[in-house]
Amino acid sequence: MFDGSVRDWCDTRLADFDVNFNTVADPALTPEETGIATGVVHTVTVKEGTNDVQRVAVIGGKAKNGTDRYFKPEGGKWTYLIPSYSADRMLKEHEKPADEKPADEKATDEKAAAEKTAEDS
Repeated sequence: MFDGSVRDWCDTRLADFDVNFNTVADPALTPEETGIATGVVHTVTVKEGTNDVQRVAVIGGKAKNGTDRYFKPEGGKWTYLIPSYSADRMLKEHEKPADEKPADEKATDEKAAAEKTAEDS
C-alpha cells in the first residue's frame, strides 16, 4: 500500500500491468522520440470492488542506450522505462498470426466440416 514514497506510489500504479520500472524517462523526450505516439496499446482489466475496470498503457520503442522500453499509462504524467522482458511479455499478447482463428471459430469450422461430410455420405 502507498506509504508516501514516490517508488511505492509508482509501483502501486504500475502493479495493474504487473510491471516494475527501472527509471522515469527524461521528461524532455517527446512522444515521437520515445515511440509512445505510435506504440502498442495494451489493456488490462482489474477488479475495483465488484467492478471490472480497464487500465490502458502504451508500450513505446527501445531506449537508445539499452534494452529497456518506454511505457506510459493512460492519463499518467510520466513515461517510464521498463525492462524489455516485461514489455516483450505484454507484446506477445498482441502477436497472433493473421491466419490463426480463435479456438471457438476453429471448433465451429470443424463441426460444419463434419456435418457436411455426414450429408455427403
